[in-house]
Amino acid sequence: MMKAAQLDSAEIGMARMALEKSGDNDVKDYAHMIDMDHKTGLDDLKDLMIQDNVQLSKGLPSDIQGDIDRMSSLTGSEFDREFINMMVADHQKFLEIFTDEESNTQNEDLKKYIEDSQPILEMHLDKARQLQAKLFSKPNRPQNRTEKTPVS
Repeated sequence: MMKAAQLDSAEIGMARMALEKSGDNDVKDYAHMIDMDHKTGLDDLKDLMIQDNVQLSKGLPSDIQGDIDRMSSLTGSEFDREFINMMVADHQKFLEIFTDEESNTQNEDLKKYIEDSQPILEMHLDKARQLQAKLFSKPNRPQNRTEKTPVS
């Protein structure tokens, strides 16, 4: 529950940053969806945590906070691409945690929360992958480090 709450909080923070910084309407629409859905998920999770007497930690783990801090220095298409890359990675992580927890937990309320959340997270991941393909197909894409530049 604690890890999911931290991930929800991070997703909300990054989505709100994207709403402020992005100039791409598709990225903004996605960020709005992430903000709303993860806020609802976090509220539901907080209710479960209270019910099970689990304390919500203050702040985010240093690795997650570092990602958010790094994102704040980016702008334009570079920001959009990094935001979407993080959304893909984070939602893959979310789904992995939920799949593991669903098979291990004996807490029926937590199991129901996970079952209800998984389709939403899968939809977020699918949309992030679609946006990732769109953003990385734009002409001003940075050159891949593994690509070789032809020598004349």
